[in-house]
Amino acid sequence: MYELLMASLVAVAGLVFHQTSLAATNYWVGPGVGLNNWSSTGNWSLGTVPGPGDYVKFTDLGKTTLYSNVNNVVDGGFAGVIGSLYYANTNGFHTTSISPGGTLMVTSNLIAGIDSANGTFTRTDIVAGASATLIVSNAAANILVRDLQGPNHGGNITLDMSGLNNFTAIVENLSVGNSTVISNGTGSLILARNNDITVLGPGTPAILIGTGGTNLSGSASGAGTLLLGQNNTIHADTITVGIGLVSAQLAFNTNFSDPSGTFRGANGTSRIAAFNIGDSPNFVSTSMVDFSGGTVDLQADVMQVGRVLIDVAAQSNVGARGTLSFNKGIINVNTLTLGLNLWTNFSFGEGFVNVQGGAKLVANTAIELGKSVTTNGYPGSINRNRGSLNISGGTVLASMINANYFSANNTITMTNGTLVVTNTMGPGINNFTMVDSALTLPAAGVSSAIVTNFITGGSGNVVNIGALNGLNAYPTQVSLIKYTGAIGGAGFNLGLGTLPAPTFTGYLSNNAVNSSVDLVLLARPFLYGIGTSGGQFSFNVASDSNGVVNILTSTNLSSWSLLTTLTNTAGSTSLQYPTTNFPQQFFRAQETQ
Repeated sequence: MYELLMASLVAVAGLVFHQTSLAATNYWVGPGVGLNNWSSTGNWSLGTVPGPGDYVKFTDLGKTTLYSNVNNVVDGGFAGVIGSLYYANTNGFHTTSISPGGTLMVTSNLIAGIDSANGTFTRTDIVAGASATLIVSNAAANILVRDLQGPNHGGNITLDMSGLNNFTAIVENLSVGNSTVISNGTGSLILARNNDITVLGPGTPAILIGTGGTNLSGSASGAGTLLLGQNNTIHADTITVGIGLVSAQLAFNTNFSDPSGTFRGANGTSRIAAFNIGDSPNFVSTSMVDFSGGTVDLQADVMQVGRVLIDVAAQSNVGARGTLSFNKGIINVNTLTLGLNLWTNFSFGEGFVNVQGGAKLVANTAIELGKSVTTNGYPGSINRNRGSLNISGGTVLASMINANYFSANNTITMTNGTLVVTNTMGPGINNFTMVDSALTLPAAGVSSAIVTNFITGGSGNVVNIGALNGLNAYPTQVSLIKYTGAIGGAGFNLGLGTLPAPTFTGYLSNNAVNSSVDLVLLARPFLYGIGTSGGQFSFNVASDSNGVVNILTSTNLSSWSLLTTLTNTAGSTSLQYPTTNFPQQFFRAQETQ
């Protein structure tokens, strides 16, 4: 069963790596610590300096025993072009220093780590160089940082380029913490200060960070980490952070101040087709994307956080968990799904998104919480499948929030946050909490938000009305937020914010009998244009029924003066006023009864 599961994972992940044809393998055999030049023939196993197309390999020969001690230098006397660069030491360290202003170009694979059980030590290999550049350019090549064995089996490889000024890559696949031999691998890639990476691969995904097994014992766990630099541009059509029993992370390097990252599709302008965080089932492992401390600009078509990837009924009560956090910048997706299981098994998906600080999340089509299918006798996935949206100081703009699936633990928590929903929100949201926050909803003939438990807190919350849909008779009272029982926490501490232009008058009401927060609109105003000097200014007043209509004027749209009152109006009434008496003034007609 385990081998079958792993074959499924590898097939889904599209883990196909190509070794391009190379002229020769040339091993580094330098003496150890010191400024040992690449241009010196005595530092190479073939007795010649590697050239274009050569496979350059660092093993235990010439390694150092102390982290960050330079032992090889890409000096000005070296031509600067090789085929593949491979750090394959089983212990110790290699630090490659590129001379200031220099460039090393790799025309095939960049690899760190080993595919054998010999990697039982933690190692860090370094590529560094002030104002220096490393280029990996080959549409059929790969960047691969991994050891075969996971952390439970010893061994962990890190490729650290944080001391390098520029890193540019155009490759087919980028994989960190993944092995092509067995299910789990470990690896960490720390990017340079400035990075421009394009991953063209048709593989699913093109960028993969962390893979592990799916057995319940956790013995086949893996680990993968990708840390971004100061300035980062990443182009790829598919990105996955975490598959299986793995600790996977994509984040900014905290050693850089105020970093930034831009993410787009492989062509550089389109959206990323699929961005997934926490695929599996993955038992108790952690998969997270944490852009906190930096500014992110990410556009994707589909983003799924916490997704049950394969149908494994034997993996009962096992979850796929993923977390996304950011506090600056914009993430713009078409569809965001938090907690996804489309299989009829005991597995469950858990997805968590934290929008903090000044960050903004935009979902053009929908946010989906706890999405699952009919269980067909597998009730485990009903109660545990869930999505959690936490807005703490941030802003979320969503066309709609769907949670009407076979899940019962979906939550939305707002603390000093802003949530704007264009259409509907719920049902299926178990807990909706507002603390000193602002919510914008449309008002219509049915409730725009349906939640189970509505909890408030703080000094007060605001509800804005984004649109009035299908409301033609005034005064009127409509349900905005439908809840169960009574409002918890601070109770009804909601105030009415903005109304659609032209300015309506109204208020919010806690309809305890109906268990709903209602909008009460008192009247429908009519705003008509601005007068011009000379001639007559004419407009029609259309009344819904016999009643009283006030005609008001204003020069600033905020302070209105009564001009006249019409009584027993019905249908349409035409009014004319000399504009010489009312130059540059606005007119408004408002029903009062």
